[in-house]
Amino acid sequence: MVMPGPDDHTGQTLRGYTLLEKVAKGSQAVVYRAKHEITGEIVAVKILLPEYIQNAEFSKRFDGEVESIRRINDHPNIVPMIDHWRGDEVAVLILRWFAGGSLKALLTQKGAQTVEYTGKMLERIADVLHAAHGMGVVHRDVKPENILLDEEGNEMILPKSEQIPSDYFKKGETVRGVVKKVELKNSQAVIVISRTSSVFLEKLLEIEVPEIFDGLIVVKKIVRDPGERAKIAVESFDDRIDPVGACVGMKGSRIHGIVRELKNENIDVINWTNNLQLLIQRSLTPAKITSIELDDEKKHATVYLKPDQVSLAIGRRGVNIKLACELTGYEIDVFRDIEDEENEFDIDLEEFSDEIEPWVIEALKKVGCDTARSVLALNAAELERRTDLEKETIEDLLRILKEEFEKE
Repeated sequence: MVMPGPDDHTGQTLRGYTLLEKVAKGSQAVVYRAKHEITGEIVAVKILLPEYIQNAEFSKRFDGEVESIRRINDHPNIVPMIDHWRGDEVAVLILRWFAGGSLKALLTQKGAQTVEYTGKMLERIADVLHAAHGMGVVHRDVKPENILLDEEGNEMILPKSEQIPSDYFKKGETVRGVVKKVELKNSQAVIVISRTSSVFLEKLLEIEVPEIFDGLIVVKKIVRDPGERAKIAVESFDDRIDPVGACVGMKGSRIHGIVRELKNENIDVINWTNNLQLLIQRSLTPAKITSIELDDEKKHATVYLKPDQVSLAIGRRGVNIKLACELTGYEIDVFRDIEDEENEFDIDLEEFSDEIEPWVIEALKKVGCDTARSVLALNAAELERRTDLEKETIEDLLRILKEEFEKE
């Protein structure tokens, strides 16, 4: 019996199949090309790593994967499953090998005629043959998409909609991406690559963070606004390992490479927890909250913060709070906590509508500044950074507000 793990088991035998070579390794499984001792049949053997076997969530996913492949088996010539089993210390899938291990060769086989099965095929191929993350070279630029070629000569499409807003590629440049979907058009496989998918960020983490690759740290959830901000919730199976510190690296050495690949996308890495209040608090990073009120039935959270923290919680164009909602699954509303503040005279910005343009007031409200004092609490440079207002507009705004309080 072959036991899964970090070692290479090439040459060993598993239920009559000799493992010829390791072809892929992910965070949860190792894949070998194997040959049957008697029939000589070539297969793909997917062995799942032992630390996942005892996990109840894993068991559910494994059974779901087997069921998905079983349904695909009903269609001729598409990802037939030869065998599978799960024990206390091992879980294995044996799938038929395809000509040259080629993605395109598989998809253009006779019988692969419907898009219905294509999505399922993609999952199996990504796991077994290509491990989901890939790299291609720009072959030609056909606006609004780029045509890439992988190392096997397969043609892939990177649509503009799957590119980070600031992406720009030249012919011959190497591009990283993840296989998002495969479509059949005129009996030909069209492989669509994505750089905006959360799976792409997860695969980059596996490359940069050995602890994730080895399964010591698990990525629980990723949410992204491509090119703007991303939030990653991670959990460690080893109490001695700080999952956030391991992902960030010494002086940010690990995360910086990912940030550069994603065109300076801001990345927040937080510790996953089942405590909802704590998770919401962490998800609103970098803002520091004062208190939280939860409504579990409506999945709604009311968060109170100091006035200078409201704009941080909301983020530029509301991105920070939007991602926090996606990460936690709760609708989050933020309010200024004024209980501990002195009862100072303040004025709502709407009262200045005769002196300040409505669009300026709206821009300030989007960053959490809805009163005169909340605006004056920030300096001109901070207001310019958060609101994207012009310097002259901000100077006029501050002058108007200051003059109003000087009258009192």
